[in-house]
This record gives sequence, structure tokens and C-alpha cells, in this order.
Amino acid sequence: MCDIENPLYLIDGSLFLYRAFHALPYFETKNGFPTQAIYGFTTMILKLLNEKKPRFLSVVFDAKGPTLRHAQLSTYKANRPPMPEDLSSQIPLIKEILTYLGIPQCEKEGYEADDILATFAWKGERWFPEVYILTSDKDILQIVDEGIKVMNPFKKGEIYNREKIIEKFGFPPELIPDYLSLTGDSSDNIPGVPGIGEKTARKLIREWGNIEKIFLNCDKIGKSIRDKLIPNRKLVERNLSLIKLVILPLEVKKEFFEVGKPDVEKLKNIFQQLEFKKLLPRLKEVQPTLF
Repeated sequence: MCDIENPLYLIDGSLFLYRAFHALPYFETKNGFPTQAIYGFTTMILKLLNEKKPRFLSVVFDAKGPTLRHAQLSTYKANRPPMPEDLSSQIPLIKEILTYLGIPQCEKEGYEADDILATFAWKGERWFPEVYILTSDKDILQIVDEGIKVMNPFKKGEIYNREKIIEKFGFPPELIPDYLSLTGDSSDNIPGVPGIGEKTARKLIREWGNIEKIFLNCDKIGKSIRDKLIPNRKLVERNLSLIKLVILPLEVKKEFFEVGKPDVEKLKNIFQQLEFKKLLPRLKEVQPTLF
């Protein structure tokens, strides 16, 4: 049964982690424990709770270790530096705070947060009138449809629905993997077709559709572009496999996403431990009845 009043909010937790870590200056407790990522992350979550007052919410994280995509491309994301120790040491406390806030979390070994977000969104369409994914990652735009929207949490008011994606790219969300398979994705260290840039890739997608149709119609495409495409067909097909998000075998029910009652005493204790004096009033804004 669909909840006609309450949307589902899904948060790209890994993105929030890095954003909080890099957006704030370094600061630490009197004992020398770094805390800027915890502070920034918690501040963003409390802001969402205060503004949206979500009844259904989940924060999704990337798990440690390689994913299924690394088996296809050993250099997948190899351009990314390892997580700084000052950040990794803060993650357990971030997850602890989410638990005390009553917010469901998820990560799955071997898979990426994007795959979990996509899986939750697809499943959530059955139960919720709208699903909002909070991320600035362009890969996730491929799953946008009538009930799934992507909200950029770092640009106020930027919400991608199906119409906005068609307006921006000139083709619907489901063709974004085909587009990226041609251009590549530098953020994930996925190489594109040499000599095929964004403008050419968009033109090909708009004229012919998906990758399969583009290669079926190669004889109708100009020689200079055709000579770039044909030798790189395997690269494009591999890229498409890497970029497409997958539905995971996750058994999840609607109740999983329900935000629970915060444990105010434990939150007070952890905020005092971390010397977050300014966050206690923020907590009161979210749940005034508990104080």
C-alpha cells in the first residue's frame, strides 16, 4: 500500500561524509580527536530533519573493499586517493549518532552506495508517493522517473525530475548510461571513446537512441565519428555495464525506512563527549517534545 502523504528520502551518506570533511576547517576535541566530519555531517542531517520532518528516511554508505565493478575494470576508481585517516576515524561515531537519531542505515559489501540507493528507490516507488535521493552524483540521474527525483543537497532548490533531465541533456534519464559510456566518467576512472566529447555523444544519443542502436546505424554516421566508434565498441559496451546501476538482492520492507524515536540522552552524551555545544539546541529544534 502506498503512503499517500509521506515521501521517502534517501541520502548518499558517503557523499555527505566527504562534503562535511572537506567543507569545514580541521578541528578536534581537547584530547586531539578530529571532529569536523562528524559535526558537518550531523549538522546536515539535523537540517534535513528540521526542514523536511521526514517520517521515512535512510542513509546509505559505500562499504569497504572492492566491488563487482572492480572485477570488470581493475583500474576502476583507481584515480581516487585513499580515505584520509582523519576521516575514517570519524565514521563509526557518525553511524552511532545516526542510530541514536533513529535513522535507518545500509551498506553492502561488494556493492556501491549508488546501487543501494537505486534499489531502495525502485522498491520505494511501491510504498511512497515520491522518492527523493539526496546526492550530487550524476550517475544516479539514470533512475529518475515519475516517482523518483534527485535533489542536490548542496544547491538549494535543484531537483531533477524526468522533464528537467530531458531539458538538460536532450534525452530521457534511462539513456544517461549510454551517454556516459561514450564520454567516460573521469570521477570513476572510466575512459571514454577517444575523440568523442560531450557534444558529439549527446548528438549521437539524440539521433539514434541507445548504444545498441548507434552501432546498428554506424553506416549512416559520418566517417570521422564512425572511425572512432567501431574500434572502441568493446570499450563502450564494458563502460555501459560499469555505469548501469543494478537492483540488489536486498529483502527490505517499508517499515525499514521508518525514522525511530531519538535517544536524547545518548545524543546528549555523545555531543558532550565531542564538545558539540551548539548541536544540542539544534536537536531541540527537531524534537522539541522530547526535551
